[in-house]
Amino acid sequence: MYITFRRTTHGERVYEYVDIVESYRTQEGKVRRKTLGTLGRRDQLPAQKIDGLIEQLRKLASPEGRRGVRLGEMRIQASRELGVALAARQLWQQLGLDGLLAGLPQTQSAPVSEAVFRMVVNRLSDPLSKLALVDWQGQVEWPSRAGRLDHNHYLRSMDRVLPHREQIENAVFERVSELFSLPLSLVFYDLTSVYFEGDGVSPLAEYGYSRDHREDRSQVVVGLAVTQEGLPITHRVYPGNTSDPLTFLPMVRELQERFGRPEAVIVADRGMFSAANVRGLEQSQIKYVLALRARQQLEGHAALGLANRARPTPTAGRAAALGDA
Repeated sequence: MYITFRRTTHGERVYEYVDIVESYRTQEGKVRRKTLGTLGRRDQLPAQKIDGLIEQLRKLASPEGRRGVRLGEMRIQASRELGVALAARQLWQQLGLDGLLAGLPQTQSAPVSEAVFRMVVNRLSDPLSKLALVDWQGQVEWPSRAGRLDHNHYLRSMDRVLPHREQIENAVFERVSELFSLPLSLVFYDLTSVYFEGDGVSPLAEYGYSRDHREDRSQVVVGLAVTQEGLPITHRVYPGNTSDPLTFLPMVRELQERFGRPEAVIVADRGMFSAANVRGLEQSQIKYVLALRARQQLEGHAALGLANRARPTPTAGRAAALGDA
């Protein structure tokens, strides 16, 4: 049995009645409904009257159904988020990451695909450290219904992914380009630094120029190349005492070898400008835009002079104008 709402019209007014009905199946197998009674007009049924009826009906109910719960008596013990994980899973599959990571060596002690997926979802919604992520994961309803992962699961999964970095970056970049029809006309390159707290840090950790103003901490330098839309293409990690210009040509060569886009123009700030870098760019026939510090005009003209001597005469003016800009 259940209730339905029946509407009737009297003149220009519409009234709604509450009926008690029951469904039954005929001999022909069709489902029919019959009205057992009516509770009256809905607008004339005060909530207190309905509460009294419910209490009376509970006396006829089974022991399991006699104890009702009022909303005011309920207390939320915990809640889990689902939306971000579902949206991320859809993008994850469209990018082919599920297949890419599933092809890596998987063990019970290092479920790579699920661990990496959870780290990505955390970065999208509530960025935390790997250690804090262990507790945070309990706040999310994961689409895979996989169990709880511990700190070592996340660390080991990163170790499994690292040897396949280039393969994964190449596949993701090609898939993103295909999905969004992105022409790679500009590549932006820049650096950041990440410092360490505590002992037992990476062999790459060194003291150097800190963009976080923590010269008292060892660090690593991270170089990142992105599209003009800001989507990452590839990255490299350097020792913390690496000078900015020394990272530039290795990244340019890597982009050239891995992605082979001669039409792309690479753009970098004044920290990448040096005579060696300009000469290397010219020899590689890479299109580029580099900023130049005002106090480095003399060095800049010297570098451009080296570049222009390596070019045929008709193009020399373009190189000089670009450098002055």
